[in-house]
Amino acid sequence: MAKKRKRQHRKQQHAELHVSLASYKNVIAEGQRIAEKWDANWERLNDNQQFIYDYYSRPDIQDAMFAYAKGRKISVLRVFRTMYNRIEEPQHILFIALYHADHKGVWPSIHGMISRHVEETNQHLCDFVIEVDKMRRKECFQATLPYIKLLRDFGIYSCVKFSGHVSAHVIIPGESFPSDTNAGSIRKQFVGIENLHRQLMDYVQKIIKHPEKLDRYFLKSNHFLRLAYSMNERTGLVSVPISIDEFERFSWQNAETFRVDALEDWWRTPPEDAQERMQKLLDFTARSYHVMQEEEAAERRQKTKVRTEHKAKKRAEQGRQTLKTAEQPAAVPHALSYRFPPKITSKCSKRHERSRRGVKRFSRVMDSRMSCCRFAIPKA
Repeated sequence: MAKKRKRQHRKQQHAELHVSLASYKNVIAEGQRIAEKWDANWERLNDNQQFIYDYYSRPDIQDAMFAYAKGRKISVLRVFRTMYNRIEEPQHILFIALYHADHKGVWPSIHGMISRHVEETNQHLCDFVIEVDKMRRKECFQATLPYIKLLRDFGIYSCVKFSGHVSAHVIIPGESFPSDTNAGSIRKQFVGIENLHRQLMDYVQKIIKHPEKLDRYFLKSNHFLRLAYSMNERTGLVSVPISIDEFERFSWQNAETFRVDALEDWWRTPPEDAQERMQKLLDFTARSYHVMQEEEAAERRQKTKVRTEHKAKKRAEQGRQTLKTAEQPAAVPHALSYRFPPKITSKCSKRHERSRRGVKRFSRVMDSRMSCCRFAIPKA
């Protein structure tokens, strides 16, 4: 069944990718036609279609999504493959959303790669993302809270947003991490950044609750993340940004389309001393992670020592018991201590052990057989 589900999921992904691989210009042209069609037949649209059109046609939402998607490769509806190299204009977000909503009949969710190209400085950066997922909404937020407090203590600039489902996305922009300009190729630069991300991810996995729910796929620079202010394809809720001060008081009702307001300067360039603060955090996490590993190794050694001592004591006790049994004299057969052959006993017990009547019959049979025994009773 699992293989069958995987094959079906793979076929569905290929079908979605086939529909989605239309060129960017064709998608925009088709999206414009769908927008005119929906606008002309507004009364015939269902509630979901009206919500989609009203939300993605808002200029403030388009500008906010375009600011976050700038320089990123784009994917739609969890295909997790590059479908468009970039979004050229804010108005195109509406056309992309309507194109995929009309072809697939679901909430249009737009994703962007966590790595991006900054045209102003000609840099290739990769953002660091933390997500604790696959639990209830309250548990996901509580598990993410220690990481939020850690960033707040070190003064790290970060952006937090709701996934639109149950979890929260904590994003540290790539500008905050120390960059090695002498690394050479872009791939070598990304390898160095991925090592820093892995170091920080390993430490986060030690301090949060439910570390097994931490999504480690974000260590890959080509992984996709839902754009800020994009709808979730499962729930229709918005991946709305959250201020760190309101993180503990966040409610999913604030992510409904008609309640979302675009925050100004939510995604902006980090301050000048962001790399210095990040370097302090990386040094702290490296030392703390090393200490944690040593403590865990010492705990494992202690448990192994206790287990070995327990096994040694058990073997010694078994040896003493064996010697004690060997030193005892041979037991003299006694009429009252006689035991019938195992076959007879097991046969009788299996047949009569579950009923009261059978137990009485079993007793009578045993008594009659006991009376036939002729063993001499040893003298005192």
